[in-house]
Amino acid sequence: MSAAFASSSDSKMNNVENDNRTVDSVKKKSFGDKNKKNDTNANSSTVIKVKSVIPRRRQDLLKWYGWGYKDSMFKLGEKGASFTGDRYSIGGKVLPHLSQWAIDNLGVDPAKAPTIPKLPTTFADSRLPEKIRLELEKIALVSVDGMDRLIRAHGQTLKDMSQLRTNSFPRIPDAVIWPESHEQVEEIVSCASRHNFVLIPFGGGTSVSGAVTCPAKEMRPIVVLDTSDMNSILWLDKDQLLARVQAGIIGQDLEREMRARGFTVGHEPDSYEFSTLGGWVATRASGMKKNTYGNIEDLIVQTKVVTPRGVIEKSCRVPRISCGPDFEHIVMGSEGCFGVVTEVTLKIRPLPPVVRYGSLVFPDWEAGFHFERDVARQRLQPSSIRLMDNEQFRFGQALKTENTWGGVLLDGLKRLYITKIKGFDPSKLCVVTLLMEGSADEVKEREKRLNAIAAKYGGIPAGATNGENGYTLTFVIAYLRDVAIEYDVVAESFETSVPWDRTLALCANVKQRVRDECARRGISKYLISHRLTQTYDAGCCIYFYFGHNTAQVSDPVNTYEEIEEAARDEIIACGGSISHHHGVGKLRKKWYTDTVSEPGRQLLLAAKKTLDPDNIFALANMAFEEPSNELTVKSVEGLNMAYPGVGPNKADNDEQIKHTYYQWVCFVLLGQSVMFYTPRYMWKIWEGGRLKALAADLSSPVVTKDWSEFRRGELISYLSYTNIHTHNMYALRYAFCEILNLVNVVGQIFLLDIFLGGAFRNYGAAVAAFTHTPRVPADMIDFAAVNPMDQFFPKLTKCWLRNYGPSGSLQVKDRLCVLPLNIVNEKIFVILWFWLIILAFVSTLAVLFRVLVLSLRPLRSLMIAGQLRYVKKNVISRIVKRFGFGDWFILYLLGKNMNPIIYKDLIVELSKELEHKTVMV
Repeated sequence: MSAAFASSSDSKMNNVENDNRTVDSVKKKSFGDKNKKNDTNANSSTVIKVKSVIPRRRQDLLKWYGWGYKDSMFKLGEKGASFTGDRYSIGGKVLPHLSQWAIDNLGVDPAKAPTIPKLPTTFADSRLPEKIRLELEKIALVSVDGMDRLIRAHGQTLKDMSQLRTNSFPRIPDAVIWPESHEQVEEIVSCASRHNFVLIPFGGGTSVSGAVTCPAKEMRPIVVLDTSDMNSILWLDKDQLLARVQAGIIGQDLEREMRARGFTVGHEPDSYEFSTLGGWVATRASGMKKNTYGNIEDLIVQTKVVTPRGVIEKSCRVPRISCGPDFEHIVMGSEGCFGVVTEVTLKIRPLPPVVRYGSLVFPDWEAGFHFERDVARQRLQPSSIRLMDNEQFRFGQALKTENTWGGVLLDGLKRLYITKIKGFDPSKLCVVTLLMEGSADEVKEREKRLNAIAAKYGGIPAGATNGENGYTLTFVIAYLRDVAIEYDVVAESFETSVPWDRTLALCANVKQRVRDECARRGISKYLISHRLTQTYDAGCCIYFYFGHNTAQVSDPVNTYEEIEEAARDEIIACGGSISHHHGVGKLRKKWYTDTVSEPGRQLLLAAKKTLDPDNIFALANMAFEEPSNELTVKSVEGLNMAYPGVGPNKADNDEQIKHTYYQWVCFVLLGQSVMFYTPRYMWKIWEGGRLKALAADLSSPVVTKDWSEFRRGELISYLSYTNIHTHNMYALRYAFCEILNLVNVVGQIFLLDIFLGGAFRNYGAAVAAFTHTPRVPADMIDFAAVNPMDQFFPKLTKCWLRNYGPSGSLQVKDRLCVLPLNIVNEKIFVILWFWLIILAFVSTLAVLFRVLVLSLRPLRSLMIAGQLRYVKKNVISRIVKRFGFGDWFILYLLGKNMNPIIYKDLIVELSKELEHKTVMV
C-alpha cells in the first residue's frame, strides 16, 4: 500500500483480515429496518460474518487485466486447447476442437505466443487533498495506491480492457475507501458533500456498460466507494423467508451462506461469481433462474440508500404498499447516480429438493423459437430455458473436452441418430438447455410436458449431460475474450428485450446488419451469433455474441464499437429495447431519451437535482452529462435537434437523413415500363407473324367446307412434310422470353430496393403490418411508431429558402416544406411491391411449368387433349410421338387460334397422315 496511509489506517489494514471483512456488531447499533421491532423474534438476529472469496487486494486472486481468476484461462495450441485451474468443470482438461474452431471462424493462429501484459508501475498522481484523505481515514480504510485505484477505474467493457492493458485511462480514481457499515457510508457521503468531491460506488466491477468508468472531464477529486467490506447477512428470518443483507456481498458468497442454511436467493446472473447485491439493484439485474425466483425487482422487499440529501428507506417492511410511486424503483436501475445502496431486504426460498438438467434439439432456430413461445404462452417455463442458435451450438461443440473411446462412440451414435435418422441439418439445428427445480413429481411432470411441446415443433430430447454442460460453460465463456485479445480478436456480447412478434425479424436483421458492417470494412473473419435466454408473457431476452479478427482494421476497439452501435441501431429499429439487464451506463446513452421520452428524461434530471444537487455521484450515466455542474443537454434548434414539428429532440445527435430518390420516381416508372415491354417486343420480332399466317381464316366460326378442307390440307402438308422438326428455335425463343420475364421482375425488385436505399424489399409487408395493427385504447396507442410510408416518403421536411434581402445580400431561412407528391408516390410503390411479388410468383410457376412440358411428353399429350373433345388418346399420342417439342408447340398454339371444330378435324387427319407416312417408310 501507499505510504500515504496514516497510522490509524495501517492499524486497520493489519487488523481487518479477509476472513473477517464485515461490520463489527458490537460497535454498530442498528442494521435493520427503522421499525424492525421483531428483530428478537427473527430466527437468526445474529449478524452472519461472511468470509468473502474475493480479497481486498483483488489483484492477488483475480486477473488485473481481464476477467475472472488468475489461475483460470484458456490456452490455445496447434494440437488443441485447454483450460487451466480446477475451479470449473473443464479445468485441467484438453479441448481438442477449440483451436481448429478458432482457426476456421476467426482466423486465429494458435502458434502465436500470447503476450500477457505486465503490471503497471506508473500511475497518475492522486488529486485528493491530504486534509480530505485524513478526514476519510477517520471513517474507514483508505488507499491512494496506484494499483488499487487502477483496478477500480473500470468495468469489463472491451474498451476498458484495452485501456487497462495499456494503462491509458484518461482518468482514474484519486482514492479508494472501504466502508463497513451503512453508518460509515453516511459519513463518507456527508464528507463528499462538504468538500465537493465525487463518489463512485463500486461493487464487483463487472459492469459492461461503462457505468463505473471515471468521467474523463471531471476535474474534482474522485473517490471510489468500494462496498466489498459490507458483506454481512444482518439477519435471517426463516419463518417469513426474508434476509437483510449488506449490499457489498458478492453473489457466490451470498448463495453459499444461504445454501449452508437450507435456503437460496435464486438470483444467478452470468456475473454471479463476482458481481454484488448492490450492483444488481443499481442495474435492475436479471438472473438465469428468474422464471422461478424473479428478477431483482421481484426479490426486493426493502432497500436502504444513502444520498447527499439523506437516506431513502420505506418506514415499513411489507410485501406491498400503495403509497404513490414506488421510490425504490427509482433507485433500482439508477446506476449509482443517486447514491449508494447499503442494505437490502430480500426474499429467500428453501432449497429445491430436486435439480435436474435437460436439453432438446430442434431442426432450426425457427422451430426452437416457436417452442419457446409456446412454453411461455402456457407458462410452463422451468427455472431456466435457453435457446442457442446454430453458431453457438457449434461453438459449444468446440468447447467439449477430450472424450473416452466410449464417449466418442456414444457421441457418434447420437450424431448418426440426429442427422441421418431424424434428418436434422448440422448447419441449422439448434439446442435448448433446461434447468428444472422443484419436487421430484413437479420436475418429472414439467419435463414430460416440455418434451410433448417440443415434439410438436420437431424437437427431440438430447439428455441431461448436454444441458448441465451448457449451464456450466456459462461461467467460463467470459474468459474467452481475454484469450481472444491475445490472438488479435476482439469480442463482446450485447443484449436486448423484444416482443415475441418481432423477435425473429430482429435476430435476422441484426445478424445481417453486422455482416453488412463487416463487409463494408473489409472484415472477413468474424462471428455473430445469438441465444434466447429469458422468456416472459410479452416477449423475451436475446443475447448477441460478436467478435472479429483485427488483422484487417487499424483501430480494432473503435471498429468493434462502431459495428456494435450499428447493431444496436438495428435492434431499436426492429422494436428491441436499449437493454434487458446490462443497463445504460455511458455506452448506451445515445438511445436513452428516445426510450423514455423527453418528459421521462426531465423527470430523471429532476430526481437527480433533488437527491444530489451538487452532483456528488457524477458518474455521467444515462441522461447525465459532463461537466459535473451541468445536468441538461443544450441543443441548437435545427442542427442537433429536430425542427419543431418534424420529430422528437435527440440530444447529442446530429444525424441527418436525406431522402432524394422521390424526385426521380417518374423516370424510374418510365424505365420500368420499358423493361416490362422489352420481352414482348423481342417475341414480336422473333415470331414474325408466323402463327397469324398459319391460322389465317381458320379462327372464324363461319368457314365453308371446301375452304376448310383446303386450308387443313395446307397445314397438314406444312406440319408433316415441308416444315417438320423446324420449330425448335421458335419454341426456345418463346421459353427464353418467359425466363426473361422472370429475370425482369426479380431484377426490378432488386433495383427498386437499391433505389429506395434498401427499403423496398420489406416495404409492402411493413406497410401491411402497420396498417393492420390491432386496435387498442387511445391511452395505449404508440404514437412513436413510424408508418413506413411516412418514413421513406416524407410529406414534411426541413428545407432552406434562399432569397435576397433589402441590401442585396443572400439570406438563407430555415423552414418546413410540404412534399405533396409523396402522397401519391408512397402508394405507387406499395401497389408496385404487391404487383411485383405476384408477378414473380406467377413467372416462376410459368418457367417451372415450361420446363416440365419440355421434359415430359405425356404432359404435352394431355395439353393437346385439353383443347379437344371426343378424340381418342392414341390419335394425339401418335402426333406427339412424331413431333419434336417445337412442332408440338406450334400445333398447341394453333389450337388456341383456330375454330375448335376445324382444329379437331386437323388433328385427326394429321394423325392419319403421320400414320400413313410411317407405314410408307
